[in-house]
Amino acid sequence: MQRRQKPRQGTIEMTDNTSKRTFWEKIHIDPLFLATILALLLYSALVIWSASGRDPGMTERKIGQIIMGLAVMIVLARFLPEFMKAGHPGFISSVSYYSWR
Repeated sequence: MQRRQKPRQGTIEMTDNTSKRTFWEKIHIDPLFLATILALLLYSALVIWSASGRDPGMTERKIGQIIMGLAVMIVLARFLPEFMKAGHPGFISSVSYYSWR
């Protein structure tokens, strides 16, 4: 007779009811944290716009950086923490390359 092994901590069993999870739990993003980040990013875009003498080129560049940063945040939120803790070489090298670029 085989004994059923316990799942590792932090894993989801196939029998867990995932239909009861909210939208924010499914995409792994905290709504309050996201709202705070968006408010800070909007403020930073306004500061750049004001400090640059209302230069549209600099403001567009800042908005592009904001969009790219949000896209990276959403993609990285999809990875399991165990994957990042394990120090996956491809993950570390790609993040290092784009953060120092």
